[in-house]
Amino acid sequence: MEGNLVAADSPVWAIQEQIRELQYEMHKNLSDLTIQSNIKKNEHYATRHEVVTRGIRDGLLPRTFWADAVIASIDLADKQSNFDVAKDGDKCQTLGPYDVPLLRNYLEDMKVTFTEKGTRLSLHFAANPFFEEPELWAEVTRGPQRDTDVATEGFEDHGDKDDHSVDSSEDDLFVFSGITWKPGHGPLDDESDGDEDDKIQQQTEEVTRGWSFLDMFSDMPPPPEVEEFEGVDTSEFLRESDDWQMEADDREQMFRLLVEEVWANPLAVLLDGGRDGKPEESEGQSGPLEKRARTE
Repeated sequence: MEGNLVAADSPVWAIQEQIRELQYEMHKNLSDLTIQSNIKKNEHYATRHEVVTRGIRDGLLPRTFWADAVIASIDLADKQSNFDVAKDGDKCQTLGPYDVPLLRNYLEDMKVTFTEKGTRLSLHFAANPFFEEPELWAEVTRGPQRDTDVATEGFEDHGDKDDHSVDSSEDDLFVFSGITWKPGHGPLDDESDGDEDDKIQQQTEEVTRGWSFLDMFSDMPPPPEVEEFEGVDTSEFLRESDDWQMEADDREQMFRLLVEEVWANPLAVLLDGGRDGKPEESEGQSGPLEKRARTE
């Protein structure tokens, strides 16, 4: 049969549109229900937070409760990723060389708040030699076309996606506190003198330079605009866009992990294992997990 299989004026199109509208309404109702459920959970999370805080103060819970939960959740995610994508024997490791002692020595508290507009995650630190800010935070605000909450990931629409699709988070707006690393501490950038840093590092027992998962809280620049690349090869714009999207995806994945695993049920994370705060010998790949997985 030549041309369209179904005529443009066929009633099949109208019925299919009704099905899509029903599907969209179902997604939206589920999203609204999830949002209201999370908001109601705020009260219970606050009560649990008070119990944890009191337990730490009274010595019934370890001072490193939140640090150990964060470390364990990231370790477990790394182990799962190693099982899924590491085919050449290399080991994926998201935590940086100094992240474990940094977290266990200075992370004092963790909080997550759900609102109708989005979700806010914050980590509170004691004064430390690594960075200036006492609080690192990340906040996601749902975009106008976003009708699913972070907790609805995995809901299936069985392939019937169209302009009403609500599974995409393209319109979500992430804002980060920024992180000001102190001299001699934190990730190395392109302008750093790597050789000089290595010499300083060798003179001290403590590792203070290298990547850190906490860099997810650094300022996130806006996505590159095609107008910025006028007169240059299009491939450069595409490369910059891919790099930006990869970093955005990495940050969103870590945000989800901390909200949906650590904050939702820190006890389950701690019971599931992890390194119990003990650094592991690393070899092979290092750095943000998702970014490495995409380059395999």
